Amino acid sequence: MVRRVEESGRKQRDAEDGIPDGERHGLSMEEFCELPNVSDIEDKIRLAREDLKAAQDRDAICQTSLFGTLDLPLFDKDSIGQTLSLSLMSLNAAAEARVRAHVASLGRDAESWINNGMKYTSDKAEQTCPFCGQEITVGSLVEHYRDYFSDEYASLKSDINDTLSEVQKTHSETTQEKFRNTVETNRKIEPFWNQFCNASLPNIDVEAIVDDWTSARTAVTDLLEAKQASPLEPKPWDGRVLETYERHRRQIVDVNAKLNAINASIREVQEQTSGASVEDAELGLDRLKATKARHSQDISPLCAEYMQAKADKADAEKKRDDASQLLETYRAGVFQMLQAEVNRHLSNFNAGFSIDDFQPVNRRFGSTSEYGVNINDTFVSAGEDEAAPDDTAGGPTMGRTLSAGDRNTLALALFFSSLAKDRNLKDSVIVVDDPVSSLDEYRSMTTAEKLHDLSKKARQMIVLSHNKQFLGQVWKEVGPEKCLSLRIDHHDTGSVIKDWGMNLESNAEQAQQQRLLEEYAKNKNRDPKKVAEAIRNYLEASLEKTCASRYRASKSFMNFISACRDVCGTPDEILDEATIDELEKIYRYANQFHHGSRQTWQSENIDSRGLQGYARRALSVMKPSMPKQVP
Repeated sequence: MVRRVEESGRKQRDAEDGIPDGERHGLSMEEFCELPNVSDIEDKIRLAREDLKAAQDRDAICQTSLFGTLDLPLFDKDSIGQTLSLSLMSLNAAAEARVRAHVASLGRDAESWINNGMKYTSDKAEQTCPFCGQEITVGSLVEHYRDYFSDEYASLKSDINDTLSEVQKTHSETTQEKFRNTVETNRKIEPFWNQFCNASLPNIDVEAIVDDWTSARTAVTDLLEAKQASPLEPKPWDGRVLETYERHRRQIVDVNAKLNAINASIREVQEQTSGASVEDAELGLDRLKATKARHSQDISPLCAEYMQAKADKADAEKKRDDASQLLETYRAGVFQMLQAEVNRHLSNFNAGFSIDDFQPVNRRFGSTSEYGVNINDTFVSAGEDEAAPDDTAGGPTMGRTLSAGDRNTLALALFFSSLAKDRNLKDSVIVVDDPVSSLDEYRSMTTAEKLHDLSKKARQMIVLSHNKQFLGQVWKEVGPEKCLSLRIDHHDTGSVIKDWGMNLESNAEQAQQQRLLEEYAKNKNRDPKKVAEAIRNYLEASLEKTCASRYRASKSFMNFISACRDVCGTPDEILDEATIDELEKIYRYANQFHHGSRQTWQSENIDSRGLQGYARRALSVMKPSMPKQVP
């Protein structure tokens, strides 16, 4: 699972490396690959660019004015026509004709002059003309003047003046200039607003409009001024003089509708921009650009590969974690038991130290463990050898504290413990290569005992060693009937495997011990210490031959004696009671000189006569032809 995780991770990196720099626009690979496809991406990118531009120009957007609507005022054709048709209904035709003829004969502004002079006429019965001082008679021209220039006439004049003033004010050059300025201002701000919305203005021929406007105004004012000069004279009115202007006016109405629509869009931009963030707008635009790249023809397959590798990696990681959890559950119980098992073996070896803090360690190549060693109540981590490889470094380390024999003993304890839980041990072949290197005699013997136990559980066991004594111990522990002894002889051309003949060597060793005892029993000079040690070895070797089915040197001698007593006098009798008693006495004597049973035996003084007697008794009990000499 670790390899699958690494392979999936490599595929993810390869897919990620295949995407050009900058295409992700700051998104993680996962975020980039999960971007959904957008059908109208180009339009959205365009709008996002406008939003970004708006955010960047927020102050200008909020301060720049909207488009101004255009004012092309209306000519009130009904009012103008009505004013031009006004007259005095109370004035008879003859009087009006005489007044008009007279006024006409007087020249320009005569009517106004006469009208102004009429205020000097009197309402008395005897009236005189203000112009000539003569008496005003009935039917005179002055009488007609009074009717002509009455209050009704004044009202008529006022209406004409009001209409003319209204036309001149509404359609003044100032109004026309304002119209020009509004169009010009709109044209100036059009490029600015086009950056943020569709603000394209319709085309307007300002000069053509103003020219036609001026012509219409002139035509109307000329008619009203003529009416003003001759108020009582109706003037013909043809509204068609305004048709061209009205066509322009209808165009401007449509233009204003469009301007209002554009201004509505601008207000939306201003509202959105007022709280807009340049950073947010940039992020939005980058995300859209990344979306476009994500679903491009070149990058889409790489994203598919990445997502598949991600899913594979997640699956492998889950299975790895599940396996790791199972392993942790297993190790939680087995490590404590394993530590106890190792320490049991170390105790059997009389190691003088124990392992502690057995902990699991997970590494890329697999599971391993770490531990430390308690030596004289001092904890030393196994890993501290690497941190302090030389003698100059401070603090105890396993390398400096454990001897070569201790380290080999620890290795054997770990080895035997690891096999204790091997479910395939019964089908396994165990190979042990020179296990007693640097071990003392006791630990060598203990190793032989453990190999004997192991041989019962494994399918086959092969033991290699240069130590003949150790191999002999193994031979005795396992039993000659189950062992094959071979030797490797080296030659110039190679090596040859031959039969060793362990039985012959074992017999030779027993014969040698027997000769040693016989010579000492006959008062021949021998090393008493060697003789004392030989007594037990001779007894054990002899019993292995005479009681091969019941006795092994690896077993307790006293347990063998006890077993013999249990069946004494029965059909399964091994030895008679007298022999059993004699063997027990001789063994107790010899055991005090045996290495491993009593560590101070070499320093004790050995009584030669007593030793000589026990040598004879040992020979006698195993060799009935010799006379017994009990001291």
